[in-house]
Amino acid sequence: QGGDHVFEGTGNGPISAVINALGLPLDVLSYEERSIGQGANAQALAIVELNDQVEQRSTFGLGVHDNIVTASIHAISACVNRLQNMASTNMKGQTELS
Repeated sequence: QGGDHVFEGTGNGPISAVINALGLPLDVLSYEERSIGQGANAQALAIVELNDQVEQRSTFGLGVHDNIVTASIHAISACVNRLQNMASTNMKGQTELS
């Protein structure tokens, strides 16, 4: 809670290494890189689609940053947050139906 947290993971690239470091049962379904703008002021846009192996649901996440690796980490974070929100919403629905 709060403060810095150090994660370590391995993979065949930064995307798989970050997912490995998170220790979550996720598969990368798709990944795209694009640029926003031109020249030295261009920013990197990363688009990631992840699948939750346990819940068998997938979603997209977007990340924007000057650095493509950082943009990719932001995109992964967006996916993880969405998957958690989807699971939370599903749990609330099940509770209300019980």
